[in-house]
Amino acid sequence: MLKEKERGHLRFIEILREHPRGLTIEELSQILPLNRNATSNYLNRMLISGQVDMKTFGPAKVFFIAKRVPISELINLSSDLIMVLDHEMVVQLVNNRLLEVFLVSRSDLIVHHIDHTRFGASISPELRQMIKEGENGDERVIEEIITINGHKWHFFAKCVPVVFEEGERGVSVILRDSAISKEYS
Repeated sequence: MLKEKERGHLRFIEILREHPRGLTIEELSQILPLNRNATSNYLNRMLISGQVDMKTFGPAKVFFIAKRVPISELINLSSDLIMVLDHEMVVQLVNNRLLEVFLVSRSDLIVHHIDHTRFGASISPELRQMIKEGENGDERVIEEIITINGHKWHFFAKCVPVVFEEGERGVSVILRDSAISKEYS
């Protein structure tokens, strides 16, 4: 059963889909019905998480559903190895390239704590620490050497903070094969 918060969120999405040209805070608050402040708070959270977009017309702010490519599809276009973890260091998303290099299935990683995965067992303590600090916005790049089935891979590793649709923070780990690119920032 959906929580009250999730039902409210789905109702916003449903109403905005019915109005592709967008609605103001006032119009949304009348349709829902919610007070203007509660409507504004919902919309601001949805704006920050990227679920809605906003355009300003004079004093009015018009909100509409954001047109986005699902990140799961987008990361699979990259030749980099990409993993997204939540704030508890649980793997939420990986791209196909990472699965190919580490010779693992998606189910071996998804919803597992990084320390209980083949990936986590292969990385250096320095990268592990960088991942933990990554959700706080501490972006930096390190060189990482990982041995997988006897093959030594040289990567440039970068952690980038992310925000999930629900507003929770996490971190994406991006490994670029140093043979492909000597410049990575």
